[in-house]
Amino acid sequence: MMVTDFVEVGGNPYSVCRVGQNEVATYICGKRRIQLFSLGKTMQLTSTINISNCSDPVGVCYDTTLDAIMLCDGDKISVYNKSGNLIKIYEKNKNGDQLFTKARQVAMNMNNQLMVVSNDTGNNVNALTKDGEVVWTFSDPGLKRPWGVCILPGDIILVGGLSSNTVLQVNKKGEKISELLGASEQLNKPLALAFDKRSSRLLVGSSSNDLRVYTLSKT
Repeated sequence: MMVTDFVEVGGNPYSVCRVGQNEVATYICGKRRIQLFSLGKTMQLTSTINISNCSDPVGVCYDTTLDAIMLCDGDKISVYNKSGNLIKIYEKNKNGDQLFTKARQVAMNMNNQLMVVSNDTGNNVNALTKDGEVVWTFSDPGLKRPWGVCILPGDIILVGGLSSNTVLQVNKKGEKISELLGASEQLNKPLALAFDKRSSRLLVGSSSNDLRVYTLSKT
């Protein structure tokens, strides 16, 4: 695989997501900022969102309906518009109960408008409406410290376990389908999951500093 372009970001890019057709956003660890880059002939910095008030930021995700960036920040999810204004916080349910202990990654299912959030120390995955109502909660003995999460066609959810070194498949009702990647793959803390629809390939980034590519069968 050949590198066609790169850009210096001045820190560790903890997570990245596509923002619209020709732009990406990444959270820069240690710098307390989200940076947006255009994907033209060359990658160029287009804007920076200051998140100095965030305590434990990790994962970013783009909401196309709001044209906004969602940031997992410890026990809450903060939503910023592309101008850098904080427009919403998901922190507690309508009863005042905390939604998350440590939200790590969030993925948007645009088909049903649900947010799927991995909850690290809670050892579960939550699906929430845009109003912050929990639709379902998933947990499994084979999933320890949920982290990376992505959504496949057919509303199938993939979630990686940082301590279990597994990737599980979950349906849109929050029920386990199967273990997609397990001990035989010798994953080392799968931190990031991404799916390429065009090639039906799953990308798994881990703390062993490698990026694995799996071709998923089309059904």
